[in-house]
Amino acid sequence: NAATDAARSAQASANRAQQNVQQAASGGLPGWLWPLLGLILLGLVAWYFMSSRTPEPVVTKPAVTTQAPAPVAPAAPQTAAPAAPTAPTMPAAPTIDAKALTDQATSTLKGMTDAFGSIHDVASANAALPKLAEQTNALDKVTTALNSLPAPARAAVTGPLTSLVGPIREQIAKVMAIPGVGDVLKPVVDPILSRLDMISK
Repeated sequence: NAATDAARSAQASANRAQQNVQQAASGGLPGWLWPLLGLILLGLVAWYFMSSRTPEPVVTKPAVTTQAPAPVAPAAPQTAAPAAPTAPTMPAAPTIDAKALTDQATSTLKGMTDAFGSIHDVASANAALPKLAEQTNALDKVTTALNSLPAPARAAVTGPLTSLVGPIREQIAKVMAIPGVGDVLKPVVDPILSRLDMISK
């Protein structure tokens, strides 16, 4: 039955345990030493695993702080100072040769004297108009040059011309008295008289 089988199994286990003890005793080691050796072996194994798994020291790296660069203020635009206005350069006054101007004026007045001396009537007055117009233009250039001279230089030029101005005035007065000639010569004579006044001053 079941009770008998259990008793037999327990007896068999006890016999095997006794045989093991006897074999251990026959090997020269006491039976109580085996459990102690087992504990020592377990301790060595545990110590080995614990020492081989020692955690590595944690190296902490210093935190790197990135600092944003300071904003740079934009440079103020440089405005170039306006250049100082330069005074306009006046053209140099032309150099006038007093002697050459005197010779030119003398030649013009003599040509005018000859032109008025050729007038005797209306026909000759009309024939003399181109010559008188030419001499009037030449006289304009003379008076313009005289006006650009300082007073002492102008007096040096007009002095010798005064002796020629008087006779021309007398010629003009005679010619303008001829019947019909005054109407022909008046447009030319009036400008000539005004320029003669400028020379004789």
